[in-house]
Amino acid sequence: MRRLATSPTARRLRRAADRLALGLLVLVALALVAVVAALLAGLRPFVVRSGSMAPAIGVGDVVVTRPVHPAELGAGEVVTFRDPSRSDALVTHRVVDVRRDGDQYSFVTKGDANTGTEQWSVAADGTVGARTLRIPNAGYLVTKLAEPGVRVVLLTAAALIAAAEALRRIWSRPPIRWRLGALSDLLDPSSPARWTDARRGAGA
Repeated sequence: MRRLATSPTARRLRRAADRLALGLLVLVALALVAVVAALLAGLRPFVVRSGSMAPAIGVGDVVVTRPVHPAELGAGEVVTFRDPSRSDALVTHRVVDVRRDGDQYSFVTKGDANTGTEQWSVAADGTVGARTLRIPNAGYLVTKLAEPGVRVVLLTAAALIAAAEALRRIWSRPPIRWRLGALSDLLDPSSPARWTDARRGAGA
């Protein structure tokens, strides 16, 4: 029983494909772990959709916040909050003033590029999202990936790649008859040469 010969080029391409597939799986796994860890730590990403904080924060940037106690914040800090004057829309602006008023903290905030201010409050035992990281222009990619059509295309492509890799692995395996023949040769070798060929084919 002899296995069909495979050219060195084909073997190199197969190894490269295996490494590429493994690398992609590792990257996806690491990305998922990072996202889960960030969410468990309370980090939240927000896409900036206006230029009210320009030039410090531009349209399309991603701002990552962490929850902090209001007492830890002061003038100059950039925070993300729900603005009651905008139907509780999420807004990322800079703190102008913060004061303790009984069982709550009162904030005055303002966009760097704006002339008006916002006034809002949070419970004394509550938290406020303080900026911890800015990722320039990452919001454009996040917004695009969030589109239903793009998600369908990406999921379909991932499924096709996984199916193609599975089929390639199945087709690259030696026929079952060859594997049984190689096993028989290993159990009862009739000659050194035949035993060596069978052992090499069986991956020993």
